Amino acid sequence: MSDGVNEGAAVADPSSAPPAPAPASAPVAAQRARLHHQFVTPEAIYGTILFCAVLAAAEDEVDDFQMMINGLLASLVLWFAHVVAMTVARHGSRDGRETGVRAAVTEGPHHSTGVLIGPAIPLLFLALGAFDLLDDELAYWLAIGSGVTVLVALGVLSCRERRVSWPLSLAGGLAAGAAGFLAVALKATLLE
Repeated sequence: MSDGVNEGAAVADPSSAPPAPAPASAPVAAQRARLHHQFVTPEAIYGTILFCAVLAAAEDEVDDFQMMINGLLASLVLWFAHVVAMTVARHGSRDGRETGVRAAVTEGPHHSTGVLIGPAIPLLFLALGAFDLLDDELAYWLAIGSGVTVLVALGVLSCRERRVSWPLSLAGGLAAGAAGFLAVALKATLLE
């Protein structure tokens, strides 16, 4: 009489089976998280807004090269100020953890990279105009438009990181882009 088990078949011991391979997406997810942490930051957002505001406030007769230099210098000043602020704020004892001057100085530039990364795409369009690879006017508007687009992308990515649905993430991205556009418009209006 058979009890439904094939008596001739060997039964595999589950403990002797090779371990299941780690999902291939684990390293990708870790890398994505690191990149996200570096690029989707408040510093990238206000670095982009500042850069676009400098462009919007520029005089009409200023060429793309001068706007590129002004925007780059404004970004570098903001980056340096942020590094100093981070160093001062992180140095010392907080929550029972001591942070030395060397560690605070090292963290400052790393934490502040978004200020320089955020305006990279608008800066690229201005450089193309400055070196006559694009028409000055077109390069200017592409720089402004790409800055607002970067803000939209940062808003969407930030929402998606928090597992917000796609429709709400798009709304959040559009809100970030609109806020950036408003900041640029206000800056341009107040400085004219």
